[in-house]
Amino acid sequence: MATRIASQVLTVGEVADATAWTPTPERLTVTFTAVEVTATSVVRCLIKDPVRVLASTILNGSSTKKLSVEGLETAVTVHMEQLQGSSQLTAADGTGGDITADEIATGAVTTAEILDLAVTTAKIDTEAVTEAKRDGTPIVLADPGDGNAITPATKGTEICTITVGTGAETRVMGVPDHIGQRLIIVGGTFGGGSLTITVAAGWQGGGAADDVATLTTGDVLIAEACGAAATDWRAVPELCPGVAFA
Repeated sequence: MATRIASQVLTVGEVADATAWTPTPERLTVTFTAVEVTATSVVRCLIKDPVRVLASTILNGSSTKKLSVEGLETAVTVHMEQLQGSSQLTAADGTGGDITADEIATGAVTTAEILDLAVTTAKIDTEAVTEAKRDGTPIVLADPGDGNAITPATKGTEICTITVGTGAETRVMGVPDHIGQRLIIVGGTFGGGSLTITVAAGWQGGGAADDVATLTTGDVLIAEACGAAATDWRAVPELCPGVAFA
């Protein structure tokens, strides 16, 4: 396995690009790894050619994911961008091999990898592909806890139910990486405290940075990445009864 991005620490706004290369054969699998240096680290990973992005994923905290592309006709570049926090990053290419249950469960498997001959129908049927993911039911995200980011890991719909203790708590809407991503936040059990959701991109395309929404038990916040930039969350108050927007 050849290293494409050597181990290095990035902070918010910094990027690392590998030297462009043409893989042989014309299918490429790249393993991206992030080791969190500061809390709530978020990294965007891309494989791109000179004109478009071919595949992308998000690394939250300390994590590893694979991206695959095939049918390549030109050189490609590996790109890693630190969106939040700080982390130590590496990227390496290889043959990919079999896809594991954990990779399927966490959304790290791309369409190209599923088409790989190393993945059999039996593996897809028996490993971690759930009925919820097949039928479009939202994927459940764990509550990250007070002060942490809720970051979508796939390109579909995900739902996170928040449990609040006795104090004033916050959660941060993580940065989406794909137009059409949807994140549903539900006010779960409250132990007498309060919940404020902050979002760096602003609500409804016109809000300022760090716009906020407040939720209580039973409130539902529905946000979708749309508009001119894939990193903008939009929310429609009429679809979020009980939620108070600032």
